[in-house]
Amino acid sequence: MSKNLESIILITVLALTLVFSSVLIATAQDQQFRLRFSTVSVPKDPHSQAIKKFAQYIEEMTDGQIKVDVFLQGKLYSQEAVRTAIRRGTVAMTYTAPNWLTQEMPYMKMFTSGYLYSGYDHYRKVWGGPIGRTVFDDVAEKTGVRPLASYYLGTRNLNLKKNAGVVKTPEDLKGVKLRMPNTESWLFLGNVFGN
Repeated sequence: MSKNLESIILITVLALTLVFSSVLIATAQDQQFRLRFSTVSVPKDPHSQAIKKFAQYIEEMTDGQIKVDVFLQGKLYSQEAVRTAIRRGTVAMTYTAPNWLTQEMPYMKMFTSGYLYSGYDHYRKVWGGPIGRTVFDDVAEKTGVRPLASYYLGTRNLNLKKNAGVVKTPEDLKGVKLRMPNTESWLFLGNVFGN
């Protein structure tokens, strides 16, 4: 496992543990709670690995009183449908991204920009500090869904050497098709790259 993935999993587990601590204290000794975690990510995806570690940790920490059932690959809900499921209480957790919140909160578009963060430390400073807390509280108030933590997946890199040669300028991308996230800022970036 890469050091970056280990850091992501550890940060995610620690952050989520803090949020669940109040639930764990209130758990009655003779009850068992099952929480559903729905995601569209595939089994080997870093998201999935972090979610599985989180589920394992919660079960161990509560001596099996709280179990997190993880449903991968959209087996319960699509990316679009899971937001409604969270609000209705038919699923307890999912992971989301700023672009999924832009309808209710247009200012979230600024967080969908490509290469917004200079690296991991900058990302943690934003989301682990006052800005992150303010945004999380705002999301909870406006959507009825409480964000628990955030984690960094690294930067997107162009790996086109085999198909397009070395890419150093937008002109080097002429005729190359890029798959971009479907947000205004990423599509704009694709257009700037000449696609």
